[in-house]
Amino acid sequence: MEEINIIQKLSHESFVRYYAFQKSANWFKKSGEQVQVAYIVQELVEGGELFSYIAEEGNLSPSICRYYFRKLLKSLHYLHSMGFAHRDLKP
Repeated sequence: MEEINIIQKLSHESFVRYYAFQKSANWFKKSGEQVQVAYIVQELVEGGELFSYIAEEGNLSPSICRYYFRKLLKSLHYLHSMGFAHRDLKP
């Protein structure tokens, strides 16, 4: 819950926006059975993950590495300016 509340406060091009969150909602299976679920409605991000790109394409060129590293630094600067830290960075 804390992470969701934090993400909803952020407004930066590098952070996926959360539009809605429901901790407890009803979902009906095809069988008609009703189950309790939680859900997040978030911004669509097309293009896949950087990790997958690296896995498929191999090493990135120095210019591409600089591009993504700049984006990472700008994102972290914004996050820190908002009083938060990210403890799980990965491609």
